[in-house]
Amino acid sequence: MEDPKLDFTGDNPGAVRHGNFINYYQFHPASERIQKLPLDIWTHPSSDKIVCLDVGCNTGELTVELLRFLQANLRTTNEKIPKIQMVGVDLDPVLISRANEQFTDVENIEFKTLDVMKEDSLSHLESVAAKHGCSRFSAVFLMSVTMWVHLTSGDKAFHLFLKNTANLAEKWVVIESQPWKCYRNAQRRLISSGGRGFELYSKLTVKGVQIPKFVDKVLCDECGMKKIFETDPTKWNRTICIYEKY
Repeated sequence: MEDPKLDFTGDNPGAVRHGNFINYYQFHPASERIQKLPLDIWTHPSSDKIVCLDVGCNTGELTVELLRFLQANLRTTNEKIPKIQMVGVDLDPVLISRANEQFTDVENIEFKTLDVMKEDSLSHLESVAAKHGCSRFSAVFLMSVTMWVHLTSGDKAFHLFLKNTANLAEKWVVIESQPWKCYRNAQRRLISSGGRGFELYSKLTVKGVQIPKFVDKVLCDECGMKKIFETDPTKWNRTICIYEKY
């Protein structure tokens, strides 16, 4: 059986092709990642409303925690507390359905099914921001998403994805990248589950320690951003990097 979206217990997350694990937050809790974020960098130019984007939101637990974190810590340059709208997108409609069912009581958040690697996704996301009265998303979060884009789409598409993300962001891009060990494990699990593995895995030229350097190069050298913060590694040996437009 290929690409089983498994329920699981313990530390084994099963195998999927796009990171769309059914019970993802059982083995990668949202709280640990929120605790790693700095409190004092979230100053935004004066605005009455801010809209943010979480790509690969799964069932929405982290998206909700990010919204609450920003509501508690983001301030405008005139010290006002803006209204913050959070948008979570994921390519898996089942996960989005669960998110919408779980968080009906959370205000200022919406979940949408969207494959960010499709050609029309950039214009669609721009229209989502515009619907909320913003030209771009003040912050774009890519939390343990980049590996799946890279594995399924290859080096060139990964490069374009990072550039498109920067174009969508008005101020911040926040990236929690997976180390190369996670790439190897994802490939092994998919093959062990009876799948054919990631066809582009052996063709990737950006790998290992080159991955974070590549992300830095694209966002900083090509997209007019600077890295302003990097967390200590989580227990999954992942750091969260925050890039800011200047």
